Amino acid sequence: MVGLTRRALLARGAAGLMLAGCGGSGPTPGLSDAASDAGLLMDAVAGEVGSARTYRDLASGLSGDGRRLVLRLAADEERHAEALRSAARELGADPGGRGDVLVLEPGSGLSEAISFEASAAAAHLQRLPRVRTPQLRTLMAYILAEEVAHAAALRAELGREPVAGAFL
Repeated sequence: MVGLTRRALLARGAAGLMLAGCGGSGPTPGLSDAASDAGLLMDAVAGEVGSARTYRDLASGLSGDGRRLVLRLAADEERHAEALRSAARELGADPGGRGDVLVLEPGSGLSEAISFEASAAAAHLQRLPRVRTPQLRTLMAYILAEEVAHAAALRAELGREPVAGAFL
């Protein structure tokens, strides 16, 4: 495994979290804060549930350390989904059990999972500037940082530099 110092990883993570506070396209006009954020939460829950399912499917074709890693990532995605569901309930929304299944091709491995994580991180990054509630913005920034960490763990498992550059 290629090493990355704790200091470098924390510095890169902090830079990513700073972006969470930056502006973007802004909230959805005409909706209350709660309604706007609830809609964003529903999309995020669906993505996290789909990610967990995809990782569980991927794990069935793996063994050893790769399998253990992918199962840990599935558990992380399930934890993310539950945290987002809880936030949705606090806003008065019904998060349901909806989940988009983001299927990797049969026979996919850890390399394909890296791209999968990059897509998940990009989806969170697109939602983040539109979140109106500060606590929810913090939760979503935390999940975004974990998605980036997932990609780094997958890269490290394959013997690659955990963080290839400034962007996934």
